[in-house]
Amino acid sequence: MISGIIESVFALTYRKIHPGWVWQMAEGLLDLVLAIILLSNLGLTAVTLPFVFAFYAILTGISWIFQSHNFKKNGSKFRVVAFIAGLFSWLIGLAIFFRPVIAALTIVGMIGIMFMVHGFFLLLFSFEISGSRKKI
Repeated sequence: MISGIIESVFALTYRKIHPGWVWQMAEGLLDLVLAIILLSNLGLTAVTLPFVFAFYAILTGISWIFQSHNFKKNGSKFRVVAFIAGLFSWLIGLAIFFRPVIAALTIVGMIGIMFMVHGFFLLLFSFEISGSRKKI
């Protein structure tokens, strides 16, 4: 929930200098909606948790892939990393979605890896934004 708020505020704050702010905003709002749904109904959460994370990983991966195209337009050196992170997240999401039994056994590790990749991408993204801010 906190990451959704931070991403949404970030997207609104830097919308004039960040061409992919709409995707960043969509990802932040997706984080918020999923957090509210998961926190409001714990029974539903237990049954659907693998699918929730699968959809989250798939949509986040798609968002990162679009971000990589925005980085390419800006000539960023992080565009390849963003694309690989998006592809990796998308593939993990598909693996969880199509094999929920296996995902139930390995979901903690897969989710941990997905969030580590997500954190690494956000770290690189912050370096990109700080470089854009120096250009202004």
